[in-house]
Amino acid sequence: MKRVALSLVPRGSLLVLVLALAAGCASTPAVRGDPSACAGMAGMKVASTAASQPTAADCTCNVEGAEAQGSAPVGSRARLPAAPLPGTTGAPVDLRGALAGAPLTVVTFFSATCPCQRAHDPRLLRYAEEFGARGVAFYAVDVEADSSLERDRREASARGYTFPILSDPDGRVADAVGARYATETLVLDRQGRVRFRGGVDSDQNRLPDGARLFLRDALAALLDGRDPAERSPKSFGCSLRRR
Repeated sequence: MKRVALSLVPRGSLLVLVLALAAGCASTPAVRGDPSACAGMAGMKVASTAASQPTAADCTCNVEGAEAQGSAPVGSRARLPAAPLPGTTGAPVDLRGALAGAPLTVVTFFSATCPCQRAHDPRLLRYAEEFGARGVAFYAVDVEADSSLERDRREASARGYTFPILSDPDGRVADAVGARYATETLVLDRQGRVRFRGGVDSDQNRLPDGARLFLRDALAALLDGRDPAERSPKSFGCSLRRR
């Protein structure tokens, strides 16, 4: 870390400088594909691209949350691409065709480097186990520019994923529904209608007492024949690094 001559810093800016340094906001490059490079980085809401190596800012969760917008709002029919995508559990998956095989299908957008993603992995795994027993299908989709089946297989193994990560470096699925953030999640019925879209829960990193479990509550309601109380809550996650 660079030394700073504090005597040259205006008094009113000193606290801001100290807090920024403590939060790790310096733009130190992270190693692409290394989740540990993003550990502990939190704070700023930023957009990112694949034009450069990710920085601390690229690995930062969107603490303000993003409204569930896009080209597939709740109640609409998602126009998923028909082309099969390679997946980490075997044969390629045609998401559009797969919808008919489950009462509900969860599609969640994945990032290998996002700390919010890593925080939410155990929750997604719990929900996949709980609701998979009731026929719900789960798919993660990696639409980031450096997505590859080889990397996604490593990530799925390291994280203990029991459902496939689909590799989509061209971002066809994200383009189809207007997804922008890691952990942004859609629940689709057999007809492809969007029944829920938004964040997994109300938390960014640690799940506190009193957190609202948006995805879990939505799945429970839909399987019981009810509309979710929260159908389009905010998503918390890093900006997806697209081509």
